[in-house]
Amino acid sequence: MPSSEHFSTEINEALRLGRAIPMLVDYRPPELPDHTLTVIGLIDGADFQGAFLPDDYAGEELVRLTLPLHPESPVTEITTDSADAKAIHELWSRWHGGIRESYLLFTRVVAMALNLAKLQVALEAAEAVHEASSEPAPKAAAKKSKPSTKRKAAVGRVTKRGGRPRGRK
Repeated sequence: MPSSEHFSTEINEALRLGRAIPMLVDYRPPELPDHTLTVIGLIDGADFQGAFLPDDYAGEELVRLTLPLHPESPVTEITTDSADAKAIHELWSRWHGGIRESYLLFTRVVAMALNLAKLQVALEAAEAVHEASSEPAPKAAAKKSKPSTKRKAAVGRVTKRGGRPRGRK
């Protein structure tokens, strides 16, 4: 079920009355494709509400948290007497001035934490691989090839003289 269907009745009412703007709807972060994020901008409060839920969400209790926001980005003044136009302009300016990035960063951090938890479970369930014995396995005696007589003689001359052989005698 999409995360957009799990907002409070007040937010759904604001959406129905045109007092809220969907900023991001059912976004699936690439790092956590079995979750969706929906963010709504509320015109009356110039505020944002988001819902980040797994696909298998079954109605468990939700938690509310305030995302750390980027420093307030400046909102340029627009010349209009409409309070709604000013509120919508402020929402869009703040959204593109860092709020959007805060929500996306939040989803990446949650994805990393969930993936680390899955990795921990997998590591705890893994079986250690042990050697059959702690001693190295005996190696089969390899047959050494005998060097040719000429080769032996050349090696002997190098060793006896301490230098390189200078040719045959």
